[in-house]
Amino acid sequence: MTTASRRCRWRGWAALHRRSSPWTSAPSRRKWSKVGVFEGRIGTPPRVIGALRELLVAPESPATVIDRIAHSATRIVTLTITEKGYGQDSTTGDLQSTLPEIAHDLANPRVPRSAIGYLTAGLRARYQQGRLRLTVLSCDNLTHNGNLVARLLAQFSAAA
Repeated sequence: MTTASRRCRWRGWAALHRRSSPWTSAPSRRKWSKVGVFEGRIGTPPRVIGALRELLVAPESPATVIDRIAHSATRIVTLTITEKGYGQDSTTGDLQSTLPEIAHDLANPRVPRSAIGYLTAGLRARYQQGRLRLTVLSCDNLTHNGNLVARLLAQFSAAA
């Protein structure tokens, strides 16, 4: 194995939930930590490869969430949120700064509540640490959601 391949070795996922829910309870966190992929060679039993390394509940540790986005090992941040979760005005498609979560995040950028607020805080921290490359991947069913996220992040950053 080369030095480059060791450095880029996949280490698993960290999952984030913006609100507490039954599946973010301690017993559920233990179950989620066992999610994985089975692998094995012909004639050998498969084994579980742990995929989810941690489950974060954003209101419990906002600084940790921001740190994970900013961390040098983080390469991709995926989003699976509803249309309302983006904080956009349904008429204009622009950032709706009057929404309670967005207004809070603009006033308190170090303790965000919205997805856009967390992304902006994490991206800002990455930039300040000299870490520039990160893919933000929207996995929901909105048309042109990548463009939407880019526009909302730019508008949020300009307003903050």
